[in-house]
Amino acid sequence: MDNHKVYIVNKSAHDFSAADIFGEAVFLSEGPMNRYSVNNMVRQFTDRMSKSKKEDYIVPCSLNVMNSIASAIFAYKHGRLNLLLFKGGNYLERNVVLGEDRHAVVDFYHKVVEPHTRKEEPCSE
Repeated sequence: MDNHKVYIVNKSAHDFSAADIFGEAVFLSEGPMNRYSVNNMVRQFTDRMSKSKKEDYIVPCSLNVMNSIASAIFAYKHGRLNLLLFKGGNYLERNVVLGEDRHAVVDFYHKVVEPHTRKEEPCSE
């Protein structure tokens, strides 16, 4: 471990100590938050992740909107997302590398998915 940080979306009553093997815990928020105060979340999370590195982690917990914002900030900044997902008393590491190939997802959608969702006009004979 090279001084990695583990960004935990919200400090709650949960015991996050199992994530200690991945790095130092940094809480992005604490206690209840208004799910509609998205701008405040962005400002707070951006500030607290200002020194994040691409090798750091996000522990999603709490409100979906908070997890989405924290993950989006990290992915935008580093071109990747490193998640620690809690399962059976331990954290599983999951990584998504976006980088230059992130456009491939959009291309795939337009070439494969979108054509199959269009309704075809009936033939008039």
